[in-house]
Amino acid sequence: NHLAKELHANAKEKVWLDKSRAPLEVAALIHSEISEFVEDIRNGLDKAVYSKLDDRGNEKPYGPGIELVAGLIRILDYMEERHWDVEELVSLKMEYNKTREYRHGNKDY
Repeated sequence: NHLAKELHANAKEKVWLDKSRAPLEVAALIHSEISEFVEDIRNGLDKAVYSKLDDRGNEKPYGPGIELVAGLIRILDYMEERHWDVEELVSLKMEYNKTREYRHGNKDY
């Protein structure tokens, strides 16, 4: 919850969140981050993070791990905006997953 609050405050401070976003807009933004992860993998990037200089001369991290984190940031930001208790929801899902059978759904992945 602390991390979600910090991420949300930063989004507001940087004016990335000056109004509430519709749930489907948030889903599209999360999906775009996952798509960038996929593109990094397709481009052969195999480390979680690389760095390059941005237009201001600062080191900017990039790579598949960073894209997953970007998706996570969008998720946590939205959850904080909705005042959803991240820790409680993660705990609920983890506890439920412990009750599942081995390879539930019989999927091959």
